[in-house]
Amino acid sequence: MTDSFDRRTFVKTIGAGVCFMVLPGCAGAFNKTSLLAARKKAARRRRRIIMNNDGNNTRAAATERPVTPENLLNKRTTDLVGSQVDSIFYCTGVFNYYFHRSEESELLVSHEGVAEYLKLLSEMGTDPLGIMVDFCHKNDLEVFWSMRMNDTHDSGNPLLFCQWKAGVDGIYTFNRFDPKDPIFRELGDPGLLERLERIDQTA
Repeated sequence: MTDSFDRRTFVKTIGAGVCFMVLPGCAGAFNKTSLLAARKKAARRRRRIIMNNDGNNTRAAATERPVTPENLLNKRTTDLVGSQVDSIFYCTGVFNYYFHRSEESELLVSHEGVAEYLKLLSEMGTDPLGIMVDFCHKNDLEVFWSMRMNDTHDSGNPLLFCQWKAGVDGIYTFNRFDPKDPIFRELGDPGLLERLERIDQTA
């Protein structure tokens, strides 16, 4: 018999599902009760210091050989063991353009050496996010994946214009501040662009 979920229970359960990914020792069979228990455990977990890693350790590690998980971890993570850092928020890129493997998004390979680096990691069966999660689980650290949802690095760098952001008729609109930017003239449909000039936009 399936339990009925109200909206609040649904949100709690989804949050608990995330806990299974980020908390060490939470893997295995799950149901409504165990998910909610995991969420409660995560909510009360001690977080003295949260380390926000913007993911640029991937760019630094890409310049080193041999390619090993340790080279990536040694940039910003290894020395956190035994410190007061209890949680790591790990970013792998800007919206829909990441250093980690995914069937839904594109690989962020615009930086020098990163494409080859990620290829070599993939051949090892991992990626920067996988390395970080494995390390945190082994060392009883909480880890969350994060993304630069409203970041604007992509708005000024053509190398960061992923296909998803091109949108309808090839008009790149995500994270652009000015609808009169020349890129709209170069890529877009004139009729739609004409309407854009009469719309207030926020970033």
